Amino acid sequence: MYRIVQEGLQNCNKYAEADIIKVEFKSKNNILILTIEDDGIGFNTNKTKNGIGLYNIEYRAKECKGTVTIKSAKGEGTVLTIKVPIEPNSNLQNNDI
Repeated sequence: MYRIVQEGLQNCNKYAEADIIKVEFKSKNNILILTIEDDGIGFNTNKTKNGIGLYNIEYRAKECKGTVTIKSAKGEGTVLTIKVPIEPNSNLQNNDI
């Protein structure tokens, strides 16, 4: 997940021309949800070919049995969402201690 965040922020820095970038982690129903959102220039996800950065994000998410969703449009910023299952007995789960 660290490398996914790193790659996502690199993409924002390189392409988005964003003023605000928000990174959020949350867990819900044994799923860790990572969201990287920016207010940048956005892009047409149907016309843009996946570069090495997005390929690496998708590859790493798959290694964790996760999924990647990209929502973006010209002039509307980008939201990258990665969902990864959390093992019920792992220390990543939020157990109200």
